[in-house]
Amino acid sequence: RHHQTSALLPFHSYFRSVLTMASAAAAQDTRRMINQGVEEVLSLPPDSVDTGPFSKLKTAVSRASSGKSGRPEELLGDVVAKEKVLAYLLRLHQGKRMYQKQVAVTLCTLAELESWAALI
Repeated sequence: RHHQTSALLPFHSYFRSVLTMASAAAAQDTRRMINQGVEEVLSLPPDSVDTGPFSKLKTAVSRASSGKSGRPEELLGDVVAKEKVLAYLLRLHQGKRMYQKQVAVTLCTLAELESWAALI
């Protein structure tokens, strides 16, 4: 039995390194999506309720909060413009009735993170 276990060690090591690389790639992809969503929000006029950036932002927050691509706080905690993103989400919630539930879910997800909860 010991021989079978030791024979699997190279495979186990290889499999672990593949998973680590995949996880790192997923984290990088999620960070890129978060940054793109935030950049789109920041490019809007201050009072805008344009729904364009919301889809990307919502997807990025959802992906980050799943924990599959890294710890949510690590992925979303370093967003610099949190106040502007929150202001945008609140404007969207107030100005676009059709988006209210989706925006509320996104806000609740962000509120679960320590770095965002402090601002809400």
